[in-house]
Amino acid sequence: HKMSVVCKAASQCLGWQTPPFSTVTPTGVLPSRPIGLRLGAENPRLVVEAYVDLVCPYSRKLVDTVVSKVLPHYRSTSLQLVLHQTPQPWHFQSCILHEVVAAVKCVGVSSEVELRVWQAIFDKQPDFMDVAVRSKPKPVLTAEAVELACAQGVPRDELDKWLAADTSGGQRNGGCLATAALKLAVKHQ
Repeated sequence: HKMSVVCKAASQCLGWQTPPFSTVTPTGVLPSRPIGLRLGAENPRLVVEAYVDLVCPYSRKLVDTVVSKVLPHYRSTSLQLVLHQTPQPWHFQSCILHEVVAAVKCVGVSSEVELRVWQAIFDKQPDFMDVAVRSKPKPVLTAEAVELACAQGVPRDELDKWLAADTSGGQRNGGCLATAALKLAVKHQ
């Protein structure tokens, strides 16, 4: 029962808990549209999906180029870019950063604010590379990413709700609501 409550909250934050944004199947609820950060046309003729890791320099270059050069060029047409979170688990900090970005999405800020958070993290990317974070614990990295998000206008109290450790019922490995949202987003790309 507890897991269904967490999954329900996570799917609601991603915006596909009910039709027409989802399809109910025997194995659960599946999104019927891309669930990443959507930029550009609301009713696109063409959707370009990119799978992005926040600590990957190539992902940063891709997002910078597409957002600054491609989208403005095609803004008058029906083009939409969808950025999907794709944390690379061999970079432990990637999962932490993506968890914070998932919390930002769950808070319900505009896509413009959400994009500014992505860009703020990309701007500080050297500070989040393997060598720079090797001895930093998760709470420190989370706090640094939360600071970047708050500087873009994301309310701290709302972020804290999504990032709070779930210790209900004495559990010790429950993650948080943002973790559940990130899991759903990654599983259903």
